[in-house]
Amino acid sequence: MKILRANLQKLCCLLAVAASFFSTGGAAHAQAIPPVYTAVIDAGSSGTRLFFYKVTPGPYAQIEMLIDNFERKVQPNGKKEDGINNFVCNNPDYAPPATVVPQVIDPLLQELSSKIANISPPVPADRVIVNLFATAGMRTAQALCGKAAVDRLYAFIRAGVRTKGFSVGEVRTTNGNAEEGVWTWANLNDVYFNVFKTATPPVGNFEVGGSSAQIAYPSRQQPNPDQNVYEVRINNRKYNVFSRTYLGLGLDDARKYVRETQAPQNCWATGFPYQWDLGESDPRYPKLKVNGGYNLYSKPCSTLFNGTISTILAKNGAPNLADTTANFVGVSGAYFTLKDFGAVNAPSQLMRKLNLCHTYKSWPNIETDDFAQFACPNGTYLNTILFDPTTGIFRSQPSRLIKALPDQDPKTDATRLTWTRGFLLIKYSQ
Repeated sequence: MKILRANLQKLCCLLAVAASFFSTGGAAHAQAIPPVYTAVIDAGSSGTRLFFYKVTPGPYAQIEMLIDNFERKVQPNGKKEDGINNFVCNNPDYAPPATVVPQVIDPLLQELSSKIANISPPVPADRVIVNLFATAGMRTAQALCGKAAVDRLYAFIRAGVRTKGFSVGEVRTTNGNAEEGVWTWANLNDVYFNVFKTATPPVGNFEVGGSSAQIAYPSRQQPNPDQNVYEVRINNRKYNVFSRTYLGLGLDDARKYVRETQAPQNCWATGFPYQWDLGESDPRYPKLKVNGGYNLYSKPCSTLFNGTISTILAKNGAPNLADTTANFVGVSGAYFTLKDFGAVNAPSQLMRKLNLCHTYKSWPNIETDDFAQFACPNGTYLNTILFDPTTGIFRSQPSRLIKALPDQDPKTDATRLTWTRGFLLIKYSQ
């Protein structure tokens, strides 16, 4: 009896320990997964922006934005901050390359230092991972000036991050297909459609930036990087995503191309005084020499846009919308351009609304506002790449582009659409 009683006591003790073990998730999980503090610098073709996040890894990573889209539009030397790619090729206004750190990177890191000092408890700098990803502007710079020049610029940036005491993460140019496009797709479908936590079907997205355009959508095809189809796994959900970027099909690049033709004024609003033309951020591209005389169908407006689009799509491969049943939304430059013409909720009506370009008086503050000045060439270009009867991506099914979505929350102005968050969502969701 004594032996039985002793064994029963041991068994009870073991059961109590086991209950305690499982109630706390086991010894390996007794403590919560520590958060990761990480900054992502979006080094775009028209500016450099800092995002800072607190990330808790898991099947569906929890992501809290601590710094939202911070940028310095004017460098300490007084020049416009127009992207780190300008420092690659010894542009006289952005030289020498080593000045990228004091003129662009240091102001962002100073903001980051101030933020982590005010977190409770404060986060040491060496616990903060700083990533920098350059996009289409840097791809163009590498094509012009070579990989060695780009790598040298990145070396200066890594050294600048270390000098401030932060941990250096990834500092490089993104792959527009496998990374930037997929990151954008994942973030959009998460924040707007909650795809990774519900049964809501995903959408495709068409994004236009300054130097490139991207399209991404759920595909029937199996993952194959050679065909630009990539697997995305988040929260036990798996999607095969077609994602392709088209360098040179961004709004800025398309507009610059038109400026070098014989009659660029045909893309600017009728009657727009050429003396008001603010030009492009890159002064190498000529300003208008004749007043605007908008003509949708005359060279060099839609016709030359059409030629550029045809050439680039043929070179890289046009998307095949028969490969997906998803509807699409427009984002980034597509949203802002459609907003200019009141076509956010009906993108297929854009062509009809281009009639606004028949007088420059349709655009308030056009004398001093470069966005107003660019509205007509941008609108014509977007209509051409989307709906042109010959080359438009959605020419056979215009209704599948159902609407455009803003980057910012309309109530709080907080950034919702940023591939920086998509990068973290995929990286830290296990």
